[in-house]
Amino acid sequence: MKRLLVIGALAAAVSACSHTAPLQIREPGLPGAPVYEHGHPSYKLRMPVADGLAYAEYVKATLALTQGNLREAADHLNVTVSRDPEATLPRMKLVNVLLLLGRRDEASQLMGTLDLDPRRLPGELLSIYVDALISTDRDQDTIEAMKVALKRGALAPMQLLRWVTLAEQRHSPEQLRETILELRELAPDEPIFDCVEGHLLMRSEQYEASIAFLDRCREASPDWLPALLERALVAELTGDAALAQTLYRRVLELQPGQGLASWRLRALTEATTTGQSSSEQLARLLHEVQYETALQLASQALSGDDVERAAQVLADLPAEDRSRPRARLLRGLIAETSGDLDRALRHYEAAMASDQPAVERAAAGQWVRVLMARHPDDWLDRAERALKKKPRLGLLIAISEAEGQDDPQRGLSWLEQWKDAFGDRPDYWYQIGLFHERAGHRDQALAAMEEVLRRNPDHADALNFLGYSLAEEGRDLDRAFSLIQRALKLRPDAGYIMDSMGWVLFQQGKAEEAIDWLERAVEREGPDPVILEHLGDAYAVTGRDNDAVRAWSTALEQVEDPEARQRLRSKLDRIQP
Repeated sequence: MKRLLVIGALAAAVSACSHTAPLQIREPGLPGAPVYEHGHPSYKLRMPVADGLAYAEYVKATLALTQGNLREAADHLNVTVSRDPEATLPRMKLVNVLLLLGRRDEASQLMGTLDLDPRRLPGELLSIYVDALISTDRDQDTIEAMKVALKRGALAPMQLLRWVTLAEQRHSPEQLRETILELRELAPDEPIFDCVEGHLLMRSEQYEASIAFLDRCREASPDWLPALLERALVAELTGDAALAQTLYRRVLELQPGQGLASWRLRALTEATTTGQSSSEQLARLLHEVQYETALQLASQALSGDDVERAAQVLADLPAEDRSRPRARLLRGLIAETSGDLDRALRHYEAAMASDQPAVERAAAGQWVRVLMARHPDDWLDRAERALKKKPRLGLLIAISEAEGQDDPQRGLSWLEQWKDAFGDRPDYWYQIGLFHERAGHRDQALAAMEEVLRRNPDHADALNFLGYSLAEEGRDLDRAFSLIQRALKLRPDAGYIMDSMGWVLFQQGKAEEAIDWLERAVEREGPDPVILEHLGDAYAVTGRDNDAVRAWSTALEQVEDPEARQRLRSKLDRIQP
């Protein structure tokens, strides 16, 4: 049983970091960045500019990735690769996207066409190549690529941790430790190796030796979450509950709500207050880790389209664990994939009872999609009856589906279907207003926002939307000021509302006051092109031409909309003819 704990330990540590998605897609630059040329012609490491359509599809893929639309990105990258098969960067990006989508066979086939020598790859491509290799079972190729990255100082710590997490399912701790020692010779002072060695020793139940390595890693990086979590788990396994609690609390200070730390700290506290023996507590811990590990293995099997394996993993769980919401969600996916839609609906409906919002929303989203497929004629009536019991969740699902439509008008049409179910909720009308705005229906958008405020006068986003819209049109500026002032009282730290206040003041001819608010907005939101353009306008009116040029130039670097780019260039030309 202890082995189950340590198998899942590093996976939990990897997932603890907010920037460590299963695959990271690193974007080398915005579309239109300098063309990639490399000294080795056989690689042709370039953007797909030789073919106009290929380049256009690449740009669309890049935008889809920034919005998290992986399926759309894959479609555009497939067109790019088919039209310009020698463009290496799009092919490697496509591998990563396919792996993220669980389409491992396609990714492996495409990887087979990438017969690359990592020593000849430039930095960004090497990093993407390492990411793609890590998610395959080509361990020797992965090791060689990681060696190259280590020599260049370009291997991210989380890449090494991800590879160990996956490779330890195929190799013994002793075999992996030999590889880690070999890699460590290339970067002997890198603290990540202490963390990995500590983990592998823990897997071998050499706890005291593990402690020495993990403590050394923590000395070098005191607040690195993987090391903190690993050390806390070892503390539990060696009976040091006080240290484990201290470390879990530190993890939660760094990342509030972190799953493993929250669960373990709660369990340790219960053990302390209820007088639960250490053996009872350890048995409970191992039971939970067994459950978590089973869910992870089932998810991996589903990602690889191995439905039978996923079903078997969950079937091996005790009956009470198979009925827990996250397990029911996975069982729903298995049933849906197998074509048993009625069974899938039952599992998804049970999973919607979860007290974890992410599980609740995921289950409800799948439930609606399967309901549409199973009952195409009356799915909406069925959905309304069920989701009226959970109006907040139902509205989230309606909004999510609307966001997934191809264009704003279709999203608006989708939302309007739900008016009878959610028309009494302010957030419903707020979303209606946003979709009208995206569709170019300015008057309808403003009317929807007025409806929001009729139902909830303290809806900060609607107050800001209306106030900013009035300021943009240069009308009813006194009301615009009042609306945004109310929004700021509700959300005093919101940078985008600070920008609105600055813009209203600017429109009122109070440029100096506007600058104060706009500078604060930039500090809060970063180099947002809209805020920077507003700030540049205010600088220009007050005679601060150099500051205006800097603000507009920075905005121009960030913005992609052709109309906005032309407007910014015109402003710069007026000051720098």
